[in-house]
Amino acid sequence: MKNENSTLEIKQMILNSNTVVVSSLDKNGYPTSRAMLMLNEKTSLSEMYFSTNTFSYKVIQFHENSKASLYFHTTNPFRGLYLKGEINIIFDQKIKDFFWHEGDEKYYRFGKTDPNYCILKFTPVEGNYYCGLRIDRFVIFDGEIQLVKPDLNTEVPDFLKQLYKEYINKMKTQSNEK
Repeated sequence: MKNENSTLEIKQMILNSNTVVVSSLDKNGYPTSRAMLMLNEKTSLSEMYFSTNTFSYKVIQFHENSKASLYFHTTNPFRGLYLKGEINIIFDQKIKDFFWHEGDEKYYRFGKTDPNYCILKFTPVEGNYYCGLRIDRFVIFDGEIQLVKPDLNTEVPDFLKQLYKEYINKMKTQSNEK
């Protein structure tokens, strides 16, 4: 698959998703993940938005550490998209008004001005796209995806390099036996 196709698939996956797994870090550095509904009105490659309860555990976690990741996936065919970035907590009333939907009062009983209603803004910086047996690594700069090649000499630990060599040798041996 060509780079343009991967970039288009990544964009479509983000823009067509309603639900995404959002992960934060707890005070001990362990990830905490939950499925969240994405607010699609202003979603782009540069920023993604979620509404949530101000008094939730995740808001406390993002207040203490803004590092976050998102994970999108489809099942047929299986594709996965991991994004790494930062989350900002937004209390600005104009922004809360912009994202408010009729029916949201079932989650925020005092409406748009409910102190328990806030917006999370995710700003991605890099990610991985999984499709078939291929992994595309990329960075996001000024809202554009730039595919990058990993430097396997620095990213793969020695024990995995050794296991990979053994795997390749085993594959060669099996093909020679046929």
